[in-house]
Amino acid sequence: MNLSQNPPPLGEGWVKAERRKIVATPNKEVLMLAALVGLAIVGPARAGIADDVGLTDLIARLGPANTPTGAGVVVSQVEPLETPGNYGPDQAHTEFAGKTFTAMSGPAGNSGHATTVGLNYYGTSSSIAGGINSIFLYEAGSWLQTGYLRLGQG
Repeated sequence: MNLSQNPPPLGEGWVKAERRKIVATPNKEVLMLAALVGLAIVGPARAGIADDVGLTDLIARLGPANTPTGAGVVVSQVEPLETPGNYGPDQAHTEFAGKTFTAMSGPAGNSGHATTVGLNYYGTSSSIAGGINSIFLYEAGSWLQTGYLRLGQG
């Protein structure tokens, strides 16, 4: 039986297929996933992140003078809005002295969560990569759409 010329009628175990363009748009689930990833980063940091990621072993193997610090590495921090307009770390925090923040999603007001992530990510003495000095800040929705990934924009 040639099904392309004589498909069986609907109702006999066949489902009518439609061709549609699928456009992914960020929704609450995607933004929640981004927030949960951020929380996952913060949680282990309190439990000794240097041990968790092998930094302690690396320092022992290379010696403190030869251990990479993150100097010269440019990073991005992507955060959901904590409250309207607030998606960035508190740039006045002493751990962020000398660091350059570039807000890519409009003015980055202070977010407690973003500050905690930043302290663990690139804080001068509280993180595993205190030498990182250049940080690009994105609000999660902006990063997904027009700011970086351009999700759903072909």
